Amino acid sequence: KRLNEARAKAKDPVARSFWQASRGGPARTFYSIVRFNKWAELESLSMNTDVLAKAFGEREAVRMSAATSDMIESTETQVLTVWKGMNSWKDGTWGYAWLTDSRVRPAAIPQWDQQVAGRVAAAKKAPSSPPTVRYRSTLGPSARYVTARFFDKWSDSDGWPVPKDVVGQVEADKMDALARGAMESGTNYVIRRRAELSYIPTP
Repeated sequence: KRLNEARAKAKDPVARSFWQASRGGPARTFYSIVRFNKWAELESLSMNTDVLAKAFGEREAVRMSAATSDMIESTETQVLTVWKGMNSWKDGTWGYAWLTDSRVRPAAIPQWDQQVAGRVAAAKKAPSSPPTVRYRSTLGPSARYVTARFFDKWSDSDGWPVPKDVVGQVEADKMDALARGAMESGTNYVIRRRAELSYIPTP
């Protein structure tokens, strides 16, 4: 919150959404997400220390940075690109995201893409499918694919369609076999939006 106060005071133009691991993911893990369309937009991305110094002065920036560093066990930065044509977004501000994080064997990317295309086609046939955005790694671990399914209440997921009920057991089994054959490792977990810790610049 103090950092967001500094961003507002320094008139930081870059919005950040803040999320926290909720179920199934690594404990005490937080995600600060910055969205951009072109690399040039990162020119306006300020370091936390610079924002703090601009807002509160150099001495306070050093003190706050040191205090923050003492609380952090590790940090990691990655860039994921939205996989165009593979999404079913619906407008809304969602409270949770169910993430399916998969590492794919590079040689098996074509078959992975094939089964994803099948799942996208199946989702389009089911009106109860959740808003879904699929990402591919650009910077960070290679051949990483992340599917984010958004919802507001845990009970929402009870109504999500099962592939076999949409395309039949045979086709669902084919997609599962392709996924298993291509995937090196994978995990599912849920992250929760922390709206009170997110930052939206004011005009």
